[in-house]
Amino acid sequence: MLSALRSIKSRNICAPSARIAHVNFYKTVAELTRTHWKTGSHPAPRSVVEDEDEDWPAPLKEGFDEAEEPQDEASASSRPLPHRPYPTKPEHKRTPQEYAAHRETMKRKFPEGWAPPRKVSREAMESMRSLHQIDPGRFSTPILAEKFRISKEAVRRILKSKWEPTRNEKARLAAKERDAREAWKAQRRATEKVQHEAIQEEYGLVPEERKDDELTLK
Repeated sequence: MLSALRSIKSRNICAPSARIAHVNFYKTVAELTRTHWKTGSHPAPRSVVEDEDEDWPAPLKEGFDEAEEPQDEASASSRPLPHRPYPTKPEHKRTPQEYAAHRETMKRKFPEGWAPPRKVSREAMESMRSLHQIDPGRFSTPILAEKFRISKEAVRRILKSKWEPTRNEKARLAAKERDAREAWKAQRRATEKVQHEAIQEEYGLVPEERKDDELTLK
Protein backbone atom coordinates (compact mmCIF):
# COMPACT_ATOMS: atom_id res chain seq x y z
CA MET A 1 0.00 0.00 0.00
CA LEU A 2 2.77 2.39 0.86
CA SER A 3 4.63 1.57 -2.33
CA ALA A 4 1.53 2.35 -4.41
CA LEU A 5 1.09 5.72 -2.70
CA ARG A 6 4.75 6.55 -3.23
CA SER A 7 4.49 5.79 -6.97
CA ILE A 8 1.38 7.96 -7.34
CA LYS A 9 3.08 10.77 -5.44
CA SER A 10 6.21 10.55 -7.58
CA ARG A 11 4.05 10.70 -10.71
CA ASN A 12 2.27 13.81 -9.48
CA ILE A 13 5.61 15.45 -8.68
CA CYS A 14 7.17 14.67 -12.07
CA ALA A 15 4.12 15.55 -14.13
CA PRO A 16 4.40 19.38 -13.82
CA SER A 17 8.10 19.38 -14.75
CA ALA A 18 7.47 17.22 -17.84
CA ARG A 19 4.55 19.44 -18.83
CA ILE A 20 6.71 22.55 -18.51
CA ALA A 21 9.48 21.01 -20.64
CA HIS A 22 6.96 20.04 -23.32
CA VAL A 23 5.49 23.56 -23.40
CA ASN A 24 8.92 25.17 -23.66
CA PHE A 25 9.95 22.85 -26.51
CA TYR A 26 6.71 23.49 -28.40
CA LYS A 27 7.11 27.22 -27.90
CA THR A 28 10.63 27.11 -29.34
CA VAL A 29 9.55 25.09 -32.39
CA ALA A 30 6.55 27.30 -32.94
CA GLU A 31 8.70 30.43 -32.90
CA LEU A 32 10.99 28.88 -35.49
CA THR A 33 8.10 28.18 -37.80
CA ARG A 34 6.91 31.78 -37.54
CA THR A 35 10.27 33.26 -38.60
CA HIS A 36 9.86 36.05 -41.14
CA TRP A 37 12.35 35.62 -44.01
CA LYS A 38 11.52 39.01 -45.66
CA THR A 39 10.83 37.59 -49.12
CA GLY A 40 7.75 39.64 -49.84
CA SER A 41 9.47 41.96 -52.32
CA HIS A 42 10.59 39.05 -54.57
CA PRO A 43 8.07 37.76 -57.11
CA ALA A 44 7.12 34.09 -57.00
CA PRO A 45 8.65 31.89 -59.73
CA ARG A 46 6.46 31.09 -62.71
CA SER A 47 5.16 27.58 -63.02
CA VAL A 48 6.53 25.48 -65.84
CA VAL A 49 3.21 23.72 -66.32
CA GLU A 50 1.37 27.02 -66.72
CA ASP A 51 3.86 28.18 -69.37
CA GLU A 52 3.34 25.00 -71.35
CA ASP A 53 -0.42 25.33 -71.07
CA GLU A 54 -0.29 28.91 -72.34
CA ASP A 55 1.56 27.81 -75.47
CA TRP A 56 -1.24 25.46 -76.49
CA PRO A 57 -4.24 26.91 -78.36
CA ALA A 58 -7.52 26.94 -76.53
CA PRO A 59 -9.34 24.27 -78.65
CA LEU A 60 -6.47 21.77 -78.26
CA LYS A 61 -6.29 22.05 -74.47
CA GLU A 62 -9.44 20.09 -73.85
CA GLY A 63 -9.34 16.36 -74.34
CA PHE A 64 -5.66 16.23 -75.22
CA ASP A 65 -3.95 12.95 -74.42
CA GLU A 66 -0.17 12.79 -74.38
CA ALA A 67 -0.20 9.08 -75.23
CA GLU A 68 -2.11 9.80 -78.47
CA GLU A 69 0.33 12.49 -79.63
CA PRO A 70 1.44 11.73 -83.21
CA GLN A 71 5.14 11.30 -83.78
CA ASP A 72 5.30 13.67 -86.75
CA GLU A 73 3.45 16.51 -85.02
CA ALA A 74 5.51 16.44 -81.81
CA SER A 75 7.36 19.64 -81.08
CA ALA A 76 11.12 19.79 -81.48
CA SER A 77 11.58 20.66 -77.81
CA SER A 78 9.74 17.53 -76.59
CA ARG A 79 11.72 15.10 -78.76
CA PRO A 80 14.87 13.60 -77.18
CA LEU A 81 18.13 14.55 -78.82
CA PRO A 82 19.69 11.73 -80.85
CA HIS A 83 22.93 10.21 -79.64
CA ARG A 84 25.82 11.66 -81.60
CA PRO A 85 29.16 10.00 -80.81
CA TYR A 86 32.37 11.94 -80.99
CA PRO A 87 33.38 12.11 -84.66
CA THR A 88 36.43 9.99 -85.37
CA LYS A 89 38.89 10.47 -88.17
CA PRO A 90 37.43 8.81 -91.27
CA GLU A 91 39.48 6.09 -92.88
CA HIS A 92 40.89 7.35 -96.14
CA LYS A 93 40.51 4.96 -99.05
CA ARG A 94 42.41 5.61 -102.21
CA THR A 95 40.43 6.18 -105.35
CA PRO A 96 41.37 4.77 -108.76
CA GLN A 97 42.54 8.24 -109.77
CA GLU A 98 44.98 8.35 -106.83
CA TYR A 99 46.33 4.90 -107.70
CA ALA A 100 46.85 6.01 -111.29
CA ALA A 101 48.64 9.19 -110.17
CA HIS A 102 50.93 7.16 -107.88
CA ARG A 103 51.71 4.74 -110.70
CA GLU A 104 52.63 7.58 -113.03
CA THR A 105 54.86 9.12 -110.36
CA MET A 106 56.72 5.83 -109.85
CA LYS A 107 57.20 5.41 -113.59
CA ARG A 108 58.59 8.93 -113.83
CA LYS A 109 61.00 8.42 -110.90
CA PHE A 110 62.07 4.90 -111.90
CA PRO A 111 61.76 4.55 -115.69
CA GLU A 112 63.75 1.29 -115.72
CA GLY A 113 61.67 -0.33 -112.98
CA TRP A 114 62.25 -0.74 -109.29
CA ALA A 115 65.99 -1.08 -108.73
CA PRO A 116 67.09 0.38 -105.39
CA PRO A 117 70.71 1.58 -105.27
CA ARG A 118 71.33 -0.14 -101.93
CA LYS A 119 69.89 -3.55 -101.18
CA VAL A 120 69.39 -4.98 -97.72
CA SER A 121 69.55 -8.60 -96.68
CA ARG A 122 66.62 -10.82 -95.78
CA GLU A 123 67.63 -10.65 -92.14
CA ALA A 124 67.50 -6.84 -92.21
CA MET A 125 64.06 -6.95 -93.85
CA GLU A 126 62.75 -9.30 -91.16
CA SER A 127 64.17 -7.14 -88.37
CA MET A 128 62.68 -4.05 -90.01
CA ARG A 129 59.22 -5.62 -90.10
CA SER A 130 59.58 -6.79 -86.49
CA LEU A 131 60.52 -3.32 -85.26
CA HIS A 132 57.64 -1.71 -87.11
CA GLN A 133 55.22 -4.28 -85.74
CA ILE A 134 56.38 -3.73 -82.15
CA ASP A 135 56.02 0.08 -82.20
CA PRO A 136 54.73 1.65 -85.46
CA GLY A 137 54.95 5.18 -84.03
CA ARG A 138 58.55 4.95 -82.89
CA PHE A 139 59.81 2.90 -85.86
CA SER A 140 57.97 4.72 -88.62
CA THR A 141 58.86 4.66 -92.31
CA PRO A 142 61.11 7.78 -92.23
CA ILE A 143 62.97 6.54 -89.13
CA LEU A 144 63.60 3.09 -90.63
CA ALA A 145 64.71 4.65 -93.91
CA GLU A 146 67.21 6.83 -92.03
CA LYS A 147 68.56 4.02 -89.85
CA PHE A 148 68.92 1.43 -92.64
CA ARG A 149 70.08 4.09 -95.14
CA ILE A 150 67.54 3.24 -97.81
CA SER A 151 64.74 5.19 -99.44
CA LYS A 152 61.27 5.55 -97.96
CA GLU A 153 59.73 3.75 -100.92
CA ALA A 154 61.99 0.76 -100.24
CA VAL A 155 60.85 0.70 -96.61
CA ARG A 156 57.20 0.85 -97.68
CA ARG A 157 57.70 -2.07 -100.05
CA ILE A 158 59.51 -4.11 -97.40
CA LEU A 159 56.81 -3.50 -94.79
CA LYS A 160 54.14 -4.38 -97.33
CA SER A 161 55.73 -7.71 -98.31
CA LYS A 162 54.59 -10.96 -96.66
CA TRP A 163 57.86 -12.91 -96.83
CA GLU A 164 58.81 -14.87 -93.73
CA PRO A 165 61.86 -17.08 -93.17
CA THR A 166 61.45 -20.82 -92.71
CA ARG A 167 61.95 -22.57 -89.38
CA ASN A 168 65.50 -23.63 -90.22
CA GLU A 169 66.29 -20.13 -91.43
CA LYS A 170 64.97 -18.66 -88.19
CA ALA A 171 67.13 -21.05 -86.17
CA ARG A 172 70.18 -20.13 -88.22
CA LEU A 173 69.49 -16.42 -87.76
CA ALA A 174 69.08 -16.88 -84.00
CA ALA A 175 72.38 -18.78 -83.75
CA LYS A 176 74.11 -16.13 -85.83
CA GLU A 177 72.76 -13.36 -83.63
CA ARG A 178 73.84 -15.24 -80.49
CA ASP A 179 77.38 -15.75 -81.83
CA ALA A 180 77.63 -12.09 -82.80
CA ARG A 181 76.53 -11.06 -79.31
CA GLU A 182 79.11 -13.30 -77.65
CA ALA A 183 81.87 -12.00 -79.96
CA TRP A 184 80.91 -8.42 -79.16
CA LYS A 185 81.04 -9.14 -75.41
CA ALA A 186 84.48 -10.80 -75.71
CA GLN A 187 85.81 -7.87 -77.74
CA ARG A 188 84.50 -5.38 -75.22
CA ARG A 189 86.06 -7.28 -72.30
CA ALA A 190 89.43 -7.33 -74.09
CA THR A 191 89.21 -3.59 -74.79
CA GLU A 192 88.35 -2.81 -71.17
CA LYS A 193 91.25 -4.96 -69.97
CA VAL A 194 93.73 -3.11 -72.19
CA GLN A 195 92.40 0.26 -71.00
CA HIS A 196 92.63 -0.83 -67.35
CA GLU A 197 96.25 -1.94 -67.76
CA ALA A 198 97.13 1.35 -69.48
CA ILE A 199 95.65 3.34 -66.58
CA GLN A 200 97.57 1.27 -64.04
CA GLU A 201 100.86 1.82 -65.89
CA GLU A 202 100.18 5.56 -66.16
CA TYR A 203 99.66 6.01 -62.40
CA GLY A 204 102.20 3.37 -61.33
CA LEU A 205 99.66 1.01 -59.89
CA VAL A 206 101.07 -2.12 -61.47
CA PRO A 207 101.01 -4.81 -58.76
CA GLU A 208 104.30 -6.58 -58.05
CA GLU A 209 104.47 -10.24 -58.82
CA ARG A 210 104.59 -12.47 -55.75
CA LYS A 211 107.31 -15.09 -55.74
CA ASP A 212 105.38 -17.43 -53.47
CA ASP A 213 102.29 -17.26 -55.64
CA GLU A 214 102.88 -20.66 -57.18
CA LEU A 215 101.34 -24.02 -56.69
CA THR A 216 103.85 -26.42 -55.17
CA LEU A 217 103.43 -30.06 -54.36
CA LYS A 218 105.36 -31.71 -51.59
